[in-house]
Amino acid sequence: MRTKKIKQAITSKEKTPEVKSGKFPIVGIGASAGGLEALELFLKNVPENTGMAYVVIQHLDPTQKGMLPELLQRIANMKVFQVEDLMKVRPDCVYVIPPNKTMSIFKGVLHLFEPVEAYETVKAWDLETNNIVWLAMAPANNTDVMLARPGFNSEFEVNTISELVDVINAGTSPTLKVAIRDEWYERADGWSRFKGTYGLNEDNVEVVFIGMGLEYDSLRESQVDISFGFATDGRIAAFGLDVVEDDQSNFAVYNPAPTIRKETLDIYPGLEELINGVSVLLTNEQLRELNQSVDVDGRSIDEVAREFLTANGFID
Repeated sequence: MRTKKIKQAITSKEKTPEVKSGKFPIVGIGASAGGLEALELFLKNVPENTGMAYVVIQHLDPTQKGMLPELLQRIANMKVFQVEDLMKVRPDCVYVIPPNKTMSIFKGVLHLFEPVEAYETVKAWDLETNNIVWLAMAPANNTDVMLARPGFNSEFEVNTISELVDVINAGTSPTLKVAIRDEWYERADGWSRFKGTYGLNEDNVEVVFIGMGLEYDSLRESQVDISFGFATDGRIAAFGLDVVEDDQSNFAVYNPAPTIRKETLDIYPGLEELINGVSVLLTNEQLRELNQSVDVDGRSIDEVAREFLTANGFID
């Protein structure tokens, strides 16, 4: 029987290998939650002594213990570390961001932040480094969203996902069809995380795999009962789809924020109040309406934007 020794991943502040002082390249690798196979293939083929460091930033489930360092250590030729705050980067090592953290690097040292701190940290850094001012975040959150066919919420008397899962788990309703993209089904932060967050009994639903973008038409035509889309998609409003509230905050947060060069703001200081006034109006509902006008109704972006700004008193 052929065996292979598995190197132990380092998750504590163990001392990384000493190297000679000097500059060396740092390679940043980004991946979605479904990128494990690609990361493994890459690291398997990277030699042990390249003289470079590798920093992996993957979309991870914020509620679960990070297993990525252990998984990568099985195939990597270098030592794999789960990052801790103020960890110094060394060449010929792999550094993996932990769950529910944002991360930056400054002078060869990795810094971890809570998600709430990330906006203020980036805001301060971008001003100091690039002379760019970050303005107020919009209330819109273009994250994943649970959608249902028209009239579904009223039919089952539900508004939240928790209420819907109670109905499903009770087993008293007809088997509901749930349309899921293959990629989202396999992602660690996709279907499996969703079921865990809400305690869904998968035996009481029929999972239907569907291609990207087809979920909206399938819901409109009542071919399926439930699916998942993007919160600001114009087809939600255009097709009259029901939104089932993510009351357990299962989905990640993606709030947009406008930026402006400081020298421009210094010349036109009134722009900050003006732009922030626009930003505060950009809710999910408002963006769905605007996106519907462009993507579904076929109107030009310029026309829709001008109409919105005029209606809200920003331009004449």
